[in-house]
Amino acid sequence: MSASLVLRPAHPDDAARLFAWANDPVARAVSFRDAPIAWETHVAWLSAALVDPRRRLYIAEQGGSAIGTARLDRDADDAHVAVVSLNVAPEARGRGAGRALLDALAAEARALGFTRLRAFVKASNDASAKAFVATGYAHVKDITIEGAAALRFERAV
Repeated sequence: MSASLVLRPAHPDDAARLFAWANDPVARAVSFRDAPIAWETHVAWLSAALVDPRRRLYIAEQGGSAIGTARLDRDADDAHVAVVSLNVAPEARGRGAGRALLDALAAEARALGFTRLRAFVKASNDASAKAFVATGYAHVKDITIEGAAALRFERAV
C-alpha cells in the first residue's frame, strides 16, 4: 500500500458499501457475532452510529478507492480511552491495509484527545492480531466475548 491513507467520516450514502463489507464471509467469520446482518438492521445501526456523539465512524480511502472502515467508540468508563474496530475491504486484504488503517486511526484518536486505544480480536484472527502488534498494540489479556476466545490489545496514543 503505497498511496497515503485518508480517513473520512462515513455518511448515509456509504450504507451499501458498509453492508457488503460487514456481510463478507471472511468478516463474518472473524466477528464475535458471525450471523449475517439483515439490511434493515444495518440501516438502523448506521443511522444511530452516525449521530452517536460517543462514536466516530470512518471510511478509509487510499489512492481514491475505499479500502475499509474503522470506528472509535468512547469507553463508557474512561473518556480518554477509545475502543477500536475495523474491517478491511475484501479487495484490499493482504496488502498492509489493516496496518495503514490502524496507523491513521491512532493519529485521528490522538487529534480527538484520546490517550489510549483498546481493541478486541477473535483469537482465531491471526492477521488482525499481527496488524495490531505491528502498529504498537500490546496483547494485555485473554478474554471471552460472545462465547469466543478473544484477545484484548491496548496502546497509548
